[in-house]
Formats: sequence, structure tokens, C-alpha cells
Amino acid sequence: MMFESMLVIMIYVMGVFTPVLIPATIHAVHFLRDWRSARPLRAVSRVRLPRLLVSRRVAIPAAG
Repeated sequence: MMFESMLVIMIYVMGVFTPVLIPATIHAVHFLRDWRSARPLRAVSRVRLPRLLVSRRVAIPAAG
């Protein structure tokens, strides 16, 4: 009896929250993607850092 009532409650909760959570999750992903692209300074520094490290790794064996 308790298992059946818990199952009914879980189905009801999932039926109510699933249509709300899926669009909210999609909206949050798009919002964070737009918010991160609006700050170009961090994105530029993240892109330049690996290039500098790779160029130094390549230059050191060539100089030796």
C-alpha cells in the first residue's frame, strides 16, 4: 500500500515538474552561453594561453 502511494506521488511530481524543468534547463543553457560570449576578455585569454604554451614547447627543442 505504501509503495503504491509513493509511486502515485512520484508519477504526479514527475508529470508536474518535467514540462517545467525541460524548458527551464534549455533556457538556462542558452542564457549561460550568451552570458559567457558577452565577456570576450576571458574567452580571448583562454584561447591565447594554450597557443603560447604550444609555441614554447615547439621552440625549445628546435633551439637545443
